[in-house]
Amino acid sequence: MKNTAIRICRKGAFLTSILATTILTLFTACDSPSSSWEEPVRDYFDKYTNTAAIEKQEISFQTQKDNSGTTCIPSDGNKTITFYLRNPRQYTLNIDFPNATESSGISVEQDMQDKTVIRLTYPQDYLLAHEGGQQIGGTIYLTESETLREFEPFSFKLKCNSPPPAANGQSVQAANGHYIVCFYLPTQELDSETHQNDSHTIYINGEAVANREAGGSVTPLPGKNVSTTKPTGLATITGSGADSFTGSSTGCTAVYYDTELTAQTGEYKQWSICIKDNDGLSSKTVNAASIVTPANLSINGTDVLTTEDGENSTTLIPHVDSGTIASCAWAPASSEVIDITPTNNSKTATITAKNGGTENITITATLADGRKVTTTKTIRVLAVNFADDTPEDFLKDQSSVSVSASSLGFPSGSSSISYTTGDSTIATINSSGSLTLKTKGTTTI
Repeated sequence: MKNTAIRICRKGAFLTSILATTILTLFTACDSPSSSWEEPVRDYFDKYTNTAAIEKQEISFQTQKDNSGTTCIPSDGNKTITFYLRNPRQYTLNIDFPNATESSGISVEQDMQDKTVIRLTYPQDYLLAHEGGQQIGGTIYLTESETLREFEPFSFKLKCNSPPPAANGQSVQAANGHYIVCFYLPTQELDSETHQNDSHTIYINGEAVANREAGGSVTPLPGKNVSTTKPTGLATITGSGADSFTGSSTGCTAVYYDTELTAQTGEYKQWSICIKDNDGLSSKTVNAASIVTPANLSINGTDVLTTEDGENSTTLIPHVDSGTIASCAWAPASSEVIDITPTNNSKTATITAKNGGTENITITATLADGRKVTTTKTIRVLAVNFADDTPEDFLKDQSSVSVSASSLGFPSGSSSISYTTGDSTIATINSSGSLTLKTKGTTTI
């Protein structure tokens, strides 16, 4: 029994010794400033409280990815990319982007109102010079302006490559008993500085049907009946309501695709058309159909304005009862009566009155499926001119007190002038502009 007890005590002492050693080692590790598990924590807090770095980039305009998966931006104007920083101490930064030289015109700067934002702007001239898929990305280097402390650089890939323009004027006609998809290939634009180095492929319903080399002619792919020669007997399908395809459009080449399907009156068939370049960038897709539903265009917005501030402008908003508006053309841009300022990619326009008169505005809407619809809206501007709009002092019971105004912009007899007073306890006014003063005070006529 004694031996057993001794063994138990020794075992217990041994376990106690192990536990004490473990606790001592644990606390020793906690007290050690160089412990392996504490260093990452310290680095993490230092990184997110004492350093600056770009964490995200944002492109607010439309882009596409090429065959390699690289983002491509178009060259249709100056382009600005926004970078968002982790900058908890609001450091003012020196920013170095090697591409941003005096000759390139590229600018990169930190927003001093919000120091977590950097903006990189490419001028259009630089983008045009790098069209066709040239790399324009790189690395942005950040340095704290006072201590010259260097922070983590940010690298990004970016190319300049504009997607090809879309086909236009598309329609479905009939020739030799077949449906013929007709459209205009915008060859002048394809041969411009922006696209001249690209070859292009025409797709019908997602299938490649023809190629066009840079500056060259349209070549049908094997087994595809595509031609730039107008088929014999091409005609509008009876009852389709489609516009006749003339085969002539400035800066374009007419293309005809024989679907080899038998054309039938009253049958609805639709074909999609898009153009892709050799880097995989795609134009907008347009549709051609055997039956075209007419669209009606209406314009919302005030049609009577005055030349007075606050009543001299309105926004006109077009609507169609069939389809979606892609863009609008507004004419005239200006006249003696009004100015027109297209906005929102020309889908709306602000009308500002200049002088009394009447102006007819022609609005032509191009729909996403290629249809065009036109309407006219008449804007009338009323110019009201008081003989004297400066404050006047009058005496009670003073006679021959009157005001007058002239109305312009409407035919004689089609408009009239009425007068009101702001406070009838001070003065009243009749239909001819004669005032009757009631008591001392101030009012507006």
